[in-house]
Amino acid sequence: MLTGQLNKQITIQQFDVTELESGQETKEWTDLITLFANVDYKRGSERYEGKSTSGQLVATQKMVVTIYNRVATFNEQNRIKFEDNLYDIVSITPIDNDFYLEIEVKKRDNNNIQ
Repeated sequence: MLTGQLNKQITIQQFDVTELESGQETKEWTDLITLFANVDYKRGSERYEGKSTSGQLVATQKMVVTIYNRVATFNEQNRIKFEDNLYDIVSITPIDNDFYLEIEVKKRDNNNIQ
């Protein structure tokens, strides 16, 4: 992979729980790092949730994101924001002698806010 192929901007986010002075907890996703990546869309699928086609249609979109490996420490509990969409990290695999990371992601369901 050539560095010039890292031409799409993505943001890796982490889920933070903080305690306010009042003792109340706030839970929110915050940006960990914004960086350039290579984004390769893979096949998606559609399926019905429920016992018949009267259930809710659920579409999944998968893609592989490749980034330079020395940028941040993160794992499958983080998520990726790309072009105003959110993606769950499915797996992280070092490639090219650990120089890059290949991240398989799945588009988040819009109903799954957290």
